[in-house]
Amino acid sequence: MVRNLFFLLIILFVSACEFLDGNTTDDKIALARVDNNYLYIEDIIFPSLQNDSSLIIEKQTDQWIRNQLLLKLAYENVINDNNVENQVLQYKNNLVMFEYEKMTYQNNIDFSISDEELNTYYENNIKDFVLPFDLVKALYAKIPVDAPNIRNFRKIIKEYPDSDINEIRSYCFQFAERSFLEDTIWVKLDDIILNNPLLLINNKSQFFLKRNTYVENVDEKHYFFLKIVDKRLIGETSPLSFESNVINAIILNKRKQELFDKLRDSIFVNSKKGIDYEIF
Repeated sequence: MVRNLFFLLIILFVSACEFLDGNTTDDKIALARVDNNYLYIEDIIFPSLQNDSSLIIEKQTDQWIRNQLLLKLAYENVINDNNVENQVLQYKNNLVMFEYEKMTYQNNIDFSISDEELNTYYENNIKDFVLPFDLVKALYAKIPVDAPNIRNFRKIIKEYPDSDINEIRSYCFQFAERSFLEDTIWVKLDDIILNNPLLLINNKSQFFLKRNTYVENVDEKHYFFLKIVDKRLIGETSPLSFESNVINAIILNKRKQELFDKLRDSIFVNSKKGIDYEIF
């Protein structure tokens, strides 16, 4: 109770000072001290949605004292203080270097990558793109068992691409609880069949996928339809379109490395031995 009254008096005093001095004051009002370190009223952060100023000051003051006492104990018990200072300096240097490199990178790197560059890298490193999983281009739909015209939907999705994709999309828009109908995009088979009865094909996917382009399953509540339009199986070469983002990142990272190698070499060549640096 006494502490709350103390903090309340501080708030009233600060408010009075601000009123008399036109909302400015040259005197800092200390709330707490640990050794030679002080917490001032201006250090307190007042959340905009909380109105109990005395409680805010009390909580932040208490936390500040606890942290300062812990920090004091840490300083008293850290034997190798130079090691800490060296780590702080190294962190600072790394941070400054990172910010400079980021600025240089953004201002000097050409981010455009042509299809020819992508294809050249892909062809030259084709052995790096062997699939560890099955890829498919496919249509997938999860339909409630009580949805209308299931028989017709089964027919048109099974016959695709000889059926109308717009008819399939329209039906799924109305009745499907989940669907994937972008048949031009490569996706992992596992991403489609995970956590549904189609998972049963995974244990024999190599055998199944080589011989089938359509699978259907049902549980108590849903039908699950999968129409495979194209496929790349484990051990086969991953398609370029699936790897393009990875290749983009590799090429940009290579450009970045070349840029900074040239930058370091240029700085070194243009620096004067004995003035900018010395070797002992």
